[in-house]
Amino acid sequence: MQKTQPLIYQGFTGAFASFFQTGDPNQNKLTNATQPEVPEYWKTEKEFVVNSDGFQNLKLRALEKRCAFWKDVGEFVPI
Repeated sequence: MQKTQPLIYQGFTGAFASFFQTGDPNQNKLTNATQPEVPEYWKTEKEFVVNSDGFQNLKLRALEKRCAFWKDVGEFVPI
């Protein structure tokens, strides 16, 4: 188990595991209520941000730009 930053490890991997298990990254999250849930960006216009000291939900920026990038280069990424 990751030992140097257990909060980051639990929050990030917990959200992914919960999403894979249920389709909802918040349903089985591993962090307590002091850490925010992954927001529904289409409702809140916020994104889940991982910082060195925890997590934040910040104003959504650059989503369209990021999506356009992956749409443009995605077919060239080997699977």
